[in-house]
Amino acid sequence: MRSGDENSQLYSNTCSGQSNNNDLSCAKCTAFSSTQFKEEMINRYYTPEQAKIRQDIYDLVKDNPLFERKYGLSKEQERQLTHDRAVYIIQKLRPFELEHFRTDPKRFFTFLDTVNNIDFGVAGRSMIHFGLFGGSVLYFGTEKHKQFQDRIVNDFGKIFGMFCMSEIGHASNVQQIETLAIYDHQSKTINIRTPSDSAVKVWSGGAAQFAQWAVVFAQLVVDKKCGVHAFLVPIRSEKDHSVLPGIRIRDLGSKIGLNCLDNGRVWFDVKISKDLMLDRFGTIDENGQYKTSIPDESVRFLAHVQALLIGRIMTASSSLNALKMALEITLKYAVHRRQFGPTNSGEELQIINYLSYQRRLYPYLAFSFVAHFSVEDLKRKYETNSDSKMIHTLASCLKAKCSDISLLGCQECRKSSGAQGFLSANRIGEMRDIADASITYEGDNNVLYQTASRNLVRR
Repeated sequence: MRSGDENSQLYSNTCSGQSNNNDLSCAKCTAFSSTQFKEEMINRYYTPEQAKIRQDIYDLVKDNPLFERKYGLSKEQERQLTHDRAVYIIQKLRPFELEHFRTDPKRFFTFLDTVNNIDFGVAGRSMIHFGLFGGSVLYFGTEKHKQFQDRIVNDFGKIFGMFCMSEIGHASNVQQIETLAIYDHQSKTINIRTPSDSAVKVWSGGAAQFAQWAVVFAQLVVDKKCGVHAFLVPIRSEKDHSVLPGIRIRDLGSKIGLNCLDNGRVWFDVKISKDLMLDRFGTIDENGQYKTSIPDESVRFLAHVQALLIGRIMTASSSLNALKMALEITLKYAVHRRQFGPTNSGEELQIINYLSYQRRLYPYLAFSFVAHFSVEDLKRKYETNSDSKMIHTLASCLKAKCSDISLLGCQECRKSSGAQGFLSANRIGEMRDIADASITYEGDNNVLYQTASRNLVRR
């Protein structure tokens, strides 16, 4: 028998007794559901610590009224619910410490991936506070910031941090941001200032309602421009939550999705202690002189960007998770949904058996497998920091490709589910919104494709 015939025989035997290899109506093919899924099987893929984090989260939210699906909420109610859920999970479980970003980042990856499946808003809020705000303090700060680092996890719920990098005038070209950080030799303070409307910080998650602290990226000026640096800036009182003098905030309002996150615009004209400069890559000494171990401004800026790749990696992962969930919902529906059939039979066919239906969704299903293992491999590379330039290239490429394909796939799932896909309760629209937003934040996809291509050519 030829090898092709052998393969055909193998395939025909998979559906015990079914003569049509493309027919998925046999009991073996249709007997799957979340109630029959064995959690211990997937836990083999994780370390014991990762499996425990996953199980602890699922046990905590199961049958918990706080995590019941709610619809028709105002944006203020959505924001508060997301905040309450995030605080509840972190305070109850404390699944990681900030130092784990350096020593064991897979704990944070596992936490975000798991929470993503429950409530993307909780994952998003956690990414902003711990991944971007906390990661900045951890990677850009020095020993004098250690006490504040401890508060980021210990006091979550009492304080919330945000990340201010993008401006109205500059988002992709971050090296040319306009916000200024001017050192005053006389008072030994730094004036964080928004010099123009195009320098307004925008899309900062947490700005509109919850954040008390911000990591602000600005052009440091010590007699002359010294390049982009990061600064810790208090924006609201920790006592009464009032906006502090010198800070002006405007709520961005309703968005086409993700209204659970309180994005806003922020103007600055405030003086801070020079100790609030996150000065791992450049500092101001006691004589008011700027010192840096990385004289090249572009290389120094790249060091800042490299340290924050966790955000780009998790955007690839979260958009891919959205596609996986949309596919799972849609394909399970397609197994049970029946339309038309042979004229001599009273039973209609499952729509998943139609080749035209398979051609719509199976390419996205195949992509989800390939992308899953690619993203997991990227996470392992990040954990070992094996090749920082290649990690940056892969993170740029995978973030762009995963979010682009996920948006197309989620939309195809919506269309393939008919009217049922238009219901909020079926969550496909929610997944589409996640993929849609992922296309823009953590880098414009067209720019990221060019970044990855340029890096590969230079390599």
